[in-house]
Amino acid sequence: MIDPSHPDYADTPIAPGRPAFRYAAADPRTTPGVSIITPCHNVEEWYWRETAECVLRQSFQNFEWILVDDGSSDGASVKLLEAVAARDPRVRLIRQANAGPGAARNHGAREARGQFLLWLDADDLIEPTYIEKSLWCLISHPEFDFCNAWSVGFGDQEYLWPRGFNLGALSLRENQIDKTALVRRKTHLKIGGFDESLRIGHEDWDYWLSMASAGLWGWTMPEYLIWYRRRSSSRFQQTENDTRRRTAFLHHLWTKHARLYADESTFPNRPDPDPMAPARACLDIDVANPMASGQHRRLLFIVPWMTLGGADKFNIDVVEQLVRRGWEITIATTMPSQHEWMPRFARHTPDVFALSNFLRLVDYPRFLLYLLQSRGITHVLMSNSQLGYELLPYLRSHYPRAAFMDYCHSAPPEWKDGGYPTMAARWTDCLDLHVASSDHLRQYTIGRGARADRIEVCHTNIDAGQWRPEPTARSEARRSYLAAGESGERAIILWCGRLVSDKRPQFLVEILKALRDEGVDFLALLAGDGEHRPSVEEFVDRHKLGDVVRLLGAVRNDEVARLMAAADIFLLPSAVEGISLAIFEAMAMGVVPVSANIGGQSELVAPEVGFLIPHGKPEHEKRQYVDTLKRLVDDVPWRRRIGEAARRRIEERFTLRHMGERMHELLLLAETHHRAAPCATMPIGPADQCAVTSIERLRLELLADHLWLRLNRQQAAGRGERTELDPADAPISLVRAELGYIENSSSWRRIQRFRQSRPYRLWARLAHRGAGLAFERISDPRRRLAAIKASRFYRLLQAIKHTPVYRMYVRRKYGPEFVNPFPDRADVS
Repeated sequence: MIDPSHPDYADTPIAPGRPAFRYAAADPRTTPGVSIITPCHNVEEWYWRETAECVLRQSFQNFEWILVDDGSSDGASVKLLEAVAARDPRVRLIRQANAGPGAARNHGAREARGQFLLWLDADDLIEPTYIEKSLWCLISHPEFDFCNAWSVGFGDQEYLWPRGFNLGALSLRENQIDKTALVRRKTHLKIGGFDESLRIGHEDWDYWLSMASAGLWGWTMPEYLIWYRRRSSSRFQQTENDTRRRTAFLHHLWTKHARLYADESTFPNRPDPDPMAPARACLDIDVANPMASGQHRRLLFIVPWMTLGGADKFNIDVVEQLVRRGWEITIATTMPSQHEWMPRFARHTPDVFALSNFLRLVDYPRFLLYLLQSRGITHVLMSNSQLGYELLPYLRSHYPRAAFMDYCHSAPPEWKDGGYPTMAARWTDCLDLHVASSDHLRQYTIGRGARADRIEVCHTNIDAGQWRPEPTARSEARRSYLAAGESGERAIILWCGRLVSDKRPQFLVEILKALRDEGVDFLALLAGDGEHRPSVEEFVDRHKLGDVVRLLGAVRNDEVARLMAAADIFLLPSAVEGISLAIFEAMAMGVVPVSANIGGQSELVAPEVGFLIPHGKPEHEKRQYVDTLKRLVDDVPWRRRIGEAARRRIEERFTLRHMGERMHELLLLAETHHRAAPCATMPIGPADQCAVTSIERLRLELLADHLWLRLNRQQAAGRGERTELDPADAPISLVRAELGYIENSSSWRRIQRFRQSRPYRLWARLAHRGAGLAFERISDPRRRLAAIKASRFYRLLQAIKHTPVYRMYVRRKYGPEFVNPFPDRADVS
């Protein structure tokens, strides 16, 4: 899966470095659920073998692949098709006289046995989970007649295309949609299929508008799952480069779909799925995908999301370590999110499912059960997922063969009566084993009711090879953070985290102020963002701490490594922690930790490798921090000896290898418990009701959080306080529509061409360190729209829009009836 923040266009779905999963149909001769249809005409080996491999590696194995040879004249091409058909009984080769790709797709559809049709060209590629996610998307959303996903352009052109069916009527002006889509077979037959008279390219554009003319429309999943090969010799490019041919085709569209062009309001409107809308739950599994599991150990890892955070970094480490030990891992999330770290998980397993990207909330339970059944899962591990705990009766009742284990990181005392450890204790009779990140947390969970004989400890640990002190990297990092003229020996104190109440950010800056007031020379770098950032900034300004305190905002993981390389002391006076991942990182880098003595920190920070300050009266506690920090800043040799000892402690006891071995052992222990004394299972009826109730609880919780944020924002606005627009307040369908409206306008496209020019890029690097190019790499629609609107070019266009000359231009070009679809926003058409 491509990482949109750092796209690697050579890392295609069949690239040698991609992770493997043994997807194999238990019985390849069953009735297929999906029919893949590929028109073929004189295919070439250099791309055809790649397409064949990506199809056969699909996670959804209950398919048939219909190859329609459209009158190939090259004997080598025919042999390539025959070789694939002979390789797998699910592949069928049919032939026809040359009639064009539209006729070939229609022929394949008539021969298809599946209820769903996937259009796949002979040179394009798809991610391993694309068919499975598309199929479940249509099962979960009956209002959509077809679906696809964001696409990656590769080959002669390289780009990301985060657009699709969600742009609706904008498809009248430009084809927004990759043809590689899954369509209900009855829908295809309803419109009569592809127009077979179109043989010059763009027949898919006509096909989608034919769907719209019939009142049918689809949805695009927000993941890059399609790889569209760009070739300069393709029919598409030939049509695009031939003005006469393109003009003739556009005239054909305007004539054939005149009603849509005359009145865009007739275009079918399908709003994006709303996770907070009430819906009736269905627990029936309507699709089968049984796989041959063999003797493999297969783990379903249930997590809330895949986003920036210490728990999520640990989850990635667990996956990597277990894959190295032969485990095949499926990952499923249970909370709506943007899942920014999804590509990082996909580096270790292709079987990754962010449920909010393609399912309604009410379908989460049956999809998780489907994963268990289709993969033949042997072990289930859940971490920080409330819904995962609540679905235990349902999953265990329907699938009793797996061993179930959970992992807990910390115990926030005020959040849901003790957080996930409390949930674990309450569900202890449904779990074969509990695992805690520290012995402190183990004792806490036992105190909450967990079985003492079924709870073990596994520390999160750190990659000591990746996080290691290197003198050259340290010198370079320190130069980047210390201002010109500052002493290279100036002590750097680092803090990393979220500026939220649990981290006590106000207490943090009070410590730094007291340290400054005693004449200590230091620089404090605060890396992170959060709700308390405004108050922290106000404190720094009011007390003139700008010379010693620098707020960096949210930073990427690679930037954290640079910060650790530059730092001398890591400060963490939190109110709540388990064992902080940041302290693991600091100690591995030879940075001295000074932390609150809470949670399990003492299991990592021994007296000889760092300092733990107990909670107490604020002034006394602050005095202890200041004295400790002052001595560390002043006594450089002593500080360095402690940092070296901290590094040795990590190497001896707290590496990822230690953690991986321990997690492997504990999963096998959970399996032993499951076989020797399996947990009791709930009857099917009550278990199903638990699932339904849990989903409704999650829906109402999401709705309450959303309304609470809006209420607080309205109250703040009523008091005259300045507030930033919360992206969560804008419906995602509206955000995507506005984004498409802006990015498809001629003015914005001209600006983009200018911004890609060499002179502008050179100027941007010199003037803004390339910051002006940031929004091209943002795939999340809300963040991308916000970045565009914050750009100088957008603000300039907004100003131009309100000039009389521009208004006259719009009236002359579009007519007096032209209406801006976003009247309260900037119009760049």
